[in-house]
Order: sequence, then C-alpha cells, then structure tokens
Amino acid sequence: MRRTSEWLDILLNTVFIVMTAALVVLAVLSLIGGPTLRFAPYMAGACALYYLALAVKVFAEGGRHSFLKGSLLALLTLFLCGFAYLAYRCL
Repeated sequence: MRRTSEWLDILLNTVFIVMTAALVVLAVLSLIGGPTLRFAPYMAGACALYYLALAVKVFAEGGRHSFLKGSLLALLTLFLCGFAYLAYRCL
C-alpha cells in the first residue's frame, strides 16, 4: 500500500502542476479580452479534476477519517462539476 500511496502522490502533484498552469493560462486569456467569464466553466472543470484526484488519493490511503474526508472532497467535486455544467450552458 505504501508504494501505491507514493504513486498517487506523484500523480496528484502532476495533476496539480498541469491544472495550475491551465488556470493561469485561462485567467490570462480572460483578462486579455477584458474581464469576462467565458473561461469560467473550464476553470471549474480543472479544479474539479484536481479535487477528484485528491479524493481518490484520500480514499486509497485509508486512515481514521479517510471516508469522511474523501466524501467531502467528492462532494466538492460534484459541486464544481455542477457549476461548470451550469456555467457552460448559460454562456
């Protein structure tokens, strides 16, 4: 299990780096054309992907409160996915 946890940490760090770069690029693109929410659904989707990876890591690690923490992260992921869908449909 230790090896799997280390692999998930590496995967999560990679996802974090990619999502941070994507959010920076989308934020700059939003500001270039004037303040706009055109890229908000994509930003929320990137955050949801990160929190989904974090929830999987917490569930896989186990521990005393891993089910509660993982469930709250999964709930946050669902909220962000719903926001991304709603923002995409409205824009």
